[in-house]
Amino acid sequence: MGIVTVTVIAITCVCMWLLLSQINDTSNSENVRNRLDAIRTSLTVAAGAGGAIALWLTARKQRSTELQLREVARIAADTKRHQEYLASIAEKDSTERRITDLFTKAIEQLGSDKAAVRLGGFYSLERLANDNSDHRQTIVSTICGYLRMPFSPSIPFGKRINEEVRPESGDPERAYHQEELEVRLTAQRVLSSHFKTLAKLGIYWGSLDINLSNAILIDFEFIDCKVGFADFRHATFIGATHIRNTTFEQDAWFFESTFSDMANFNEATFTGRAIFTRTKFKSRLFMQEVTFTDL
Repeated sequence: MGIVTVTVIAITCVCMWLLLSQINDTSNSENVRNRLDAIRTSLTVAAGAGGAIALWLTARKQRSTELQLREVARIAADTKRHQEYLASIAEKDSTERRITDLFTKAIEQLGSDKAAVRLGGFYSLERLANDNSDHRQTIVSTICGYLRMPFSPSIPFGKRINEEVRPESGDPERAYHQEELEVRLTAQRVLSSHFKTLAKLGIYWGSLDINLSNAILIDFEFIDCKVGFADFRHATFIGATHIRNTTFEQDAWFFESTFSDMANFNEATFTGRAIFTRTKFKSRLFMQEVTFTDL
């Protein structure tokens, strides 16, 4: 405001000097009136100039305020985005830690000597995979890894596995094998139920890869499923095997695998290579309406 005042005074003085300098004779009343009019005109010009300058300064201040507000808003928006980014990272880290903890506990359960605890481990892995699609392949690989571990069924191969067989009293080894059989059947069911594409049968985990090479598979059912790469090399299928209406989207390896009982591949689709080299079928084989697209 000091600058405005000085400017207005300067303009007033200049205007008055210019106007009054034209009127030197003040002896008559006409010249006096002219001098008064000159003073009024100078004051009017000064007032107008002062108003214009004040208006310009007000507009300039308003513009400066708007720029400051925009900058404050931009900084606030950047700060908010950064905070949201940090919050998302923290949430993701927290989620990953929780998943890791749950996965670790499930793995520990699978190593228990109690069948009920091992069963709980598979159910924990199933829930974890249902809720976290990014970890499904890891969980599938873990379940397959368990099924690849050595196992010798205590039930004679000639019996149907689904027949009720009670462990003999006083034979803890046979009892353990019977319990382990139930655990493995559960692991197989977890796998097959989530490779089925029909939503009503469970959450479809996607066309993931399975590695069941050297596995002992009991009454294996893989019906109406869709899978990526499938490795059954050197696997032993005990009991009836049903792989009906299943699509193998990548290579399917059955190299040197053994089917001790009936094997049903009806309506299966092999999109990639189907390798049955030296595969042993010790009973009936059904392969009606099977599709091979990579021969």
